[in-house]
Parts: sequence; C-alpha cells; structure tokens
Amino acid sequence: IAAEGIILRPRRPSFTAHQIVSNAPSGLKAVLVIDNRGRPIAVEVVSGTGSSSIDRSLIASLYRWRAAGEKIDALATGDTLRITIHLSFAR
Repeated sequence: IAAEGIILRPRRPSFTAHQIVSNAPSGLKAVLVIDNRGRPIAVEVVSGTGSSSIDRSLIASLYRWRAAGEKIDALATGDTLRITIHLSFAR
C-alpha cells in the first residue's frame, strides 16, 4: 500500500477457528499513529467490525504493520503521523 510519500507494509491478521466460521463482520476503520521509525505506537478504532474478538485480532495485526517513505524519513524524533485505514471483508 503506497500513497503520498508513505509505503505501508501490512501484516495478515491471525484468526481463531471460531472467528473464521463466524459471519463475516462489517469493515473496520482505524487510525494508525506512526512514529519516526515507521512503527505504530497507537491504534485508535474509529468504527469496529461488530465483533470485539475480530477487532482485537485486527488491532494486534495493525500494530505489526510498518511504514516507510519520504514522510516517515522527514519525521523528527518524537514526531508522529496519523494514517486512517479502512479494512473491509469480502462476503
């Protein structure tokens, strides 16, 4: 995923067997707060999937994402960048 001087390296979430056989949830909208090393230091859920269990798995995955690029390189120590992410599920 790349846009506006940022390259995101997503990580696939891990789901339990119960989560897999459950009905597909709605999408998740979250804000990633990225530090100057390209690592998420916070994940703020704007709207959840409707399943707290699946939300937790997705949030854990989002903390493993990495970012790189011009905008990350331009951040000073202690500076952060906020990126809004929309994750959707195929039904």
